[in-house]
Amino acid sequence: MARQWIKTAYVGVRYRKDGNSTDRYFAIRYRRDGILHEEGLGWASEGWNAKKASEMRAELQRAHTTGDGPATLAGKRESARIAAREQEQAEKQRNAAGATYKELVEAHYIPWAEREKKSAAADKTRLKLHIFPVIGALTLDEVTPQVLEALRDKMVASHCRATALQVLALVRKTFNHLGRLGLHTLRNPVALVKLPRLDNACERFFTHDEFDRFLAAAGKLGNPDLHDACILAVDTGLRLGELNRLMPADVNLELGFLTVREADGKPGGVVPLNSRVRAMLQKRLLTIAPGQHIFRTTRDGDREMSRRFTRLARALGLNDGVTDRRQQLTFHSLRHTFGSWLALADVELYRIQKLMRHKTPAMVQRYAHLRPSWLASDVEVLCKPPSRPDHVAD
Repeated sequence: MARQWIKTAYVGVRYRKDGNSTDRYFAIRYRRDGILHEEGLGWASEGWNAKKASEMRAELQRAHTTGDGPATLAGKRESARIAAREQEQAEKQRNAAGATYKELVEAHYIPWAEREKKSAAADKTRLKLHIFPVIGALTLDEVTPQVLEALRDKMVASHCRATALQVLALVRKTFNHLGRLGLHTLRNPVALVKLPRLDNACERFFTHDEFDRFLAAAGKLGNPDLHDACILAVDTGLRLGELNRLMPADVNLELGFLTVREADGKPGGVVPLNSRVRAMLQKRLLTIAPGQHIFRTTRDGDREMSRRFTRLARALGLNDGVTDRRQQLTFHSLRHTFGSWLALADVELYRIQKLMRHKTPAMVQRYAHLRPSWLASDVEVLCKPPSRPDHVAD
């Protein structure tokens, strides 16, 4: 049965009863641009009556005529919600204004990082050792670019530039996170600080002899993980984190490719497999359950694999006498070796970019000098006799 609406003595105001109850639900009706609109107000038990409903209708009609304020009940409610949110944000900011950087980070950033970030432990260590001692007792508006420049200079003087960069990046992240929570409206002070220039791009890559020696030594270890991980990294260019996240479902041996899932801002994609990798994976997958990782890792899996690599490289003397970090062989050197060997084999840089899943061509320019055939063919044209134009008879 349709609900029966009952008119009141007030224009545009009507109500309906709630079953056998004496309660009444009031609504208002009005026309806008020739279209009839109706909006419900509420129950008599909530304080509504016909006179009050008429006053609300008149208020909305005036707003529509003058353009001053919301002209519909829905708009009025939305304005009230926005005002309440703004008041709540202002209250948050007033409370945060009296709190220190350390108090806010411990209350809001660290619990979030522990839930959402794999690097939460590293963040807490950097906060404790480097950041809190300098700016922990300051309020957010007291953390100025000048204060952070002093922190930067102190870090550069006593630590490597990479550590200074990581510390400033963490300060930036904490300010951004607190801003997202509405705890401040300040400009991020790190945006006004000149960051230390970091030139630690891996330059050295394995020679074929070095890699064969390393692979043979890794094969003699009791745990085959390092041996197989090195094959996978040098033949596909996978990063260590990508390698450790691989699951059996990501590998298609029949078609000869694996799928890298996007994570940590690194693009995913399909990676082709050569015969050596396919043979290795086929053997490993025989012992791996569908829900397990192909490389059994702990929470500290990336670091553990890196430590195994470093220990073996040290035992083989591969980094003896090498003090420049860019020239030291690390696990990431396997990815650099992948790109370098492709360039030496005269693979086009565009193809190398796609195989390494770099977003821009600039990332593969470091391999351009390894393609000597390009340069050789370019300068060889200077040895050719100049072409002569065909003789044109008069």
